[in-house]
Amino acid sequence: TWQIDHLWSSRKNRFSSWGEHLSRAEKMEQIADIPLVQDHLRVCWQSKESAANCGLCPKCTRTMVSLAWAGKLDQLNHCFVENPSLLEVISSWKPAPILSAAELDPVYTQPERLPEPLRSAIIAQRSQLLADLEYRCSRSKISGSDC
Repeated sequence: TWQIDHLWSSRKNRFSSWGEHLSRAEKMEQIADIPLVQDHLRVCWQSKESAANCGLCPKCTRTMVSLAWAGKLDQLNHCFVENPSLLEVISSWKPAPILSAAELDPVYTQPERLPEPLRSAIIAQRSQLLADLEYRCSRSKISGSDC
């Protein structure tokens, strides 16, 4: 992660990050057309195959939805061993609670870029995230702390 990448650096090797200001979807949109990425995209840490993405773990499925959002999934579908129904995948996600609506990924804030029925699934999940945020904020106000 970009927050600690620099700690891997040494006198001989320097680790630097790119795109820390971008979401996963925005990064995918910017790099999906690069031939090197199309040949070697690797996001998975669960795949048992050394050069493959499982297509089932949260990192793979979030990347696949991000690619769909960017209109690039067809170009990179071959990078994933499994190609599950993204609609089922989205409904199984258990996203971490957000601290503010500003944390929402563009996949959630601009779902109109997704084809149906993925768009509706993302909108439903965004509604759950925002309802959870509102509930937690109302609970913290009751206890006297700011949200």
